[in-house]
Amino acid sequence: MNCDYHSERESVGVCFSCGKPVCSECKVVLQEKVYCNPCVNKLLLYKTEAGPTRATAVSLQDAPAVIEKEIMRWNWGAFFLTWIWAIGNKLWVWLIIGLAAYAIAFVPSPNNKAIWVSIICQGVISVFLGVKGSEWAWKSKKWDSIGHFKRTQRKWRNWGIVFTAVGFIIGVIIGSTSRPSF
Repeated sequence: MNCDYHSERESVGVCFSCGKPVCSECKVVLQEKVYCNPCVNKLLLYKTEAGPTRATAVSLQDAPAVIEKEIMRWNWGAFFLTWIWAIGNKLWVWLIIGLAAYAIAFVPSPNNKAIWVSIICQGVISVFLGVKGSEWAWKSKKWDSIGHFKRTQRKWRNWGIVFTAVGFIIGVIIGSTSRPSF
C-alpha cells in the first residue's frame, strides 16, 4: 500500500483519524497513535468565543506533544554544518559562536595549540547543535507543517553529509600528496 499523499512511497502506517495510509514523511505520532499532517493540523484547531463555525489554528510551535515526539531529535544537518546551518535557521548566536571557534585556529600559538583548541571547540559545538538543533530550528521559524520541517532538516542533513565527505576526500588527497620525502 502506498502513501495517500506521496503515491510513489510505501506507507508505514494508517492515520488514526482519517484512515489514509501515510509514508514516514507524512507520519506524525501523537500519544502513540499515527496521524497524517492534515489531521494533525485539524486536531490543533480550537473553537473561538465567536462560535463553533469559526476556528483559529493553534501554532504547531505551541503544541508540546507534537514538539516532543516529532521535533526533539538528533539533527545531523546542525551537527555537520554548524554555523552554516545556523544561518539557514536564523540562529544568529550560533553563527557567531561557530565563527569564533573557527577563528581560534588562526591565533598564533606554539605547537599549533590554537588549532587543537579550535578543533575541540568545533566538536563540542557540533555535538551541542546535534542535540538541541531540531528544537531550536523549530522555534526559530514558522513552519507550514511538521512534514515541511522534517523535509527541510533532511535537506540540511544530506548537504552536511556531502560537504563532510567532499572535505574528507580533499583532505586525504592533500595529505597524501604533501608527505615529506626522506
